[in-house]
Amino acid sequence: MNTFKILKLAMAVMIITAVTSLGYFAAFAAENKDAVKDAAPEVVEKGTKVKVALSKEQPYFHENEFIGQVYSQKNIKLATKVSGIVTSISATPGHFIRKGEALLSLDSATLKAEITKSRLEIQRLEIDYDRKQRLSKSNTVSEADLEEASILLKIAKAELIALETRLREHTLYAPFDGIVGVHNLAIGSYLGQGNELFSFSNNQQLYVEFQTPRNIRDLLQKEQKLSIVQSGKEIAINIVLVDEIANYSTQQTRIRAVINQPIADGQLIPGDLVKIKARTQTNEKVVTIPEQSINYSPYGQFIFVAQHGRAFKRFIQVGDLQSSDVVVTSGLQAGEAIVVDGHNKLYHSAPISFEEDI
Repeated sequence: MNTFKILKLAMAVMIITAVTSLGYFAAFAAENKDAVKDAAPEVVEKGTKVKVALSKEQPYFHENEFIGQVYSQKNIKLATKVSGIVTSISATPGHFIRKGEALLSLDSATLKAEITKSRLEIQRLEIDYDRKQRLSKSNTVSEADLEEASILLKIAKAELIALETRLREHTLYAPFDGIVGVHNLAIGSYLGQGNELFSFSNNQQLYVEFQTPRNIRDLLQKEQKLSIVQSGKEIAINIVLVDEIANYSTQQTRIRAVINQPIADGQLIPGDLVKIKARTQTNEKVVTIPEQSINYSPYGQFIFVAQHGRAFKRFIQVGDLQSSDVVVTSGLQAGEAIVVDGHNKLYHSAPISFEEDI
């Protein structure tokens, strides 16, 4: 019994001692709180360096696509003004010919003989006119005879000019730089006057024509820039004609645009069907962001919005491309700061710092 009382007394003493020690420790800690805080270094979270840009509100440009056909500004069917037998051919199908070079010639032997005869006749008439002019000074030849000799000489010269013109018509010359079309002409072939021989085209001066509905036609205007998509590349074109009359059957209007940049040989040829892209501005306003700011995940597309020194992940819905920007249809307002570079190192609510501040 005495042993039990001794144990109870010992336990009471230990409890009192422990409580007293905790009290002293709490008082010491409270008294030295500021000193401990000053001694411990503060942990600062370093921000990831990023570039940001503001989302923009701008007019919406609708992307329209049309099918057009390529034409040459200089594409003609050649024919001779006179008939005759072919004596020479320089017009090889598919070959490039410079302006003024001979394409083919017709037999002109008889005509050349007539020209030689005409020149000799002119020489004779000149001698006769000179003689009568000298004699008229001594009144040996009347003024009427002298006038007749002058007229005969002028007629002979005019006939020579006509013969030389006919001789030039026996040779067909290239009216401009161009490429010879397919033909089956051969030396010895007989050509009738005015018969079409072959096509001749300058494939460096091209234009395209396409048709549009009336509602699109009203959004297009002269000098507007469009593009042809050919083999994955875009070729710039400018509108030069917007037809003022719609087709009565289809209610389509015709648009003509010229190619205003050099093209490689054979890249486009007259008759090609091409896809034409036209951007038309609407009255609708949309929010756009740089395409490189968008991230992709199995749950959708998202961006990082910069707020108060942190990057917050936000899912968005996107629409069409507008040049190098993307239309945001939901999830973002104009004027918000978004991360455009460095977002591959970020996570939701990650601390960030801007490049210009570092």
